[in-house]
Amino acid sequence: MDVDHDKLVALAGFRAALRRFLAFSEEATIEAGITSQQYQALLAIGAAKGAALTLGALAQELLLKANAAVQLVDRLAAQDLVTRTRDEGDRRSVRIALTPKGRALLVKLAGLHLDQLSRRKKQFADILRRLKQTQAD
Repeated sequence: MDVDHDKLVALAGFRAALRRFLAFSEEATIEAGITSQQYQALLAIGAAKGAALTLGALAQELLLKANAAVQLVDRLAAQDLVTRTRDEGDRRSVRIALTPKGRALLVKLAGLHLDQLSRRKKQFADILRRLKQTQAD
């Protein structure tokens, strides 16, 4: 693929907008008393079918090694944001689910993130349009 100046400008705009959104996310999660990674875990669990994930699926979703996922879940469980239960179908497997406190925090943070995306909708749409135009060139 030929990379000309317009493509670089479009890609730089995308990266800048993404960094701003991630900076917002970092600030919002810190204010809520959790890390961005913990929010990502809550979001992955909440979005999962049945609102529960196996520990292995959570590790895959967040691109973590199994031991890092265990430590992450330990911290979430210590804050009463998730629970662990043995999978009925496979007793070796542990399923992670949100507690009511975890679901409430997820809903609050997801609302803030969706509001932020809504505010930046035009900016992201413009960037995506520019990226699409550069692909056609």
